Amino acid sequence: MIKQILESFYNWLLPTKCILCNNTDIFINGIFCTDCFAKITIIQEPICKRCGKLFTVGMPIDSLCNECEKNGRLFTYARSLLLYDKLAQKIVLDIKTTANSNVAHACCLLLFNRYKELFDNTDFIVPVPSHWTRTLYRGFNPADIIARELSIVSGIPVNRSLRRIRYTEYQHKKNKKERLKNLSNAFICNNATLNNKNVLLVDDVFSTGTTLNECTRSLLQAGAISVNCLTIASTRADYYN
Repeated sequence: MIKQILESFYNWLLPTKCILCNNTDIFINGIFCTDCFAKITIIQEPICKRCGKLFTVGMPIDSLCNECEKNGRLFTYARSLLLYDKLAQKIVLDIKTTANSNVAHACCLLLFNRYKELFDNTDFIVPVPSHWTRTLYRGFNPADIIARELSIVSGIPVNRSLRRIRYTEYQHKKNKKERLKNLSNAFICNNATLNNKNVLLVDDVFSTGTTLNECTRSLLQAGAISVNCLTIASTRADYYN
């Protein structure tokens, strides 16, 4: 009773604001006002059956995007909550720059409810690691915030045995060849706890998938049976006839 009174007083004194517009109207999941929630693009069919990216145009069920069809993926499946547009970028940046656990928790709750099947046989949740220098500079690893909140909503433990052993430049301005070179031999996992385990690899954004693929490579080399991936947001799928 006392806790409820204190929470009510706190909400009156410092009302929750929508992460996207700072409105204090009726909320969905504690971070979106109803108007902004209607504007975000939650990824639904049609999607690539492997990487889960949203197709620009309608595609038959079980279609693959260009990248998955031509080059394949090491992970089994990847899924994302939001299309990475300007609104999703604001949400992701809030996690990446402020370690906002409330935003991460709300997104992870939506992810868990949207993709429960990916959690059914998962033994560990593994965050994509930052290099220690970046973690020291920021004070946290954004993927670790997401992994922790997914662990809270799912009850699945976090395993941090995947490490980034080489400092890498940011990927967003690089082409595919440069991304591969930049991440070559950047990750290692030599922890026996992942042997014969099913892993859920998590990060903030799925762009080309190079980072997720290289992390998956290290996890499989460490003995993981399978690796699925979850991210807060992803870019659109590419498909050309």
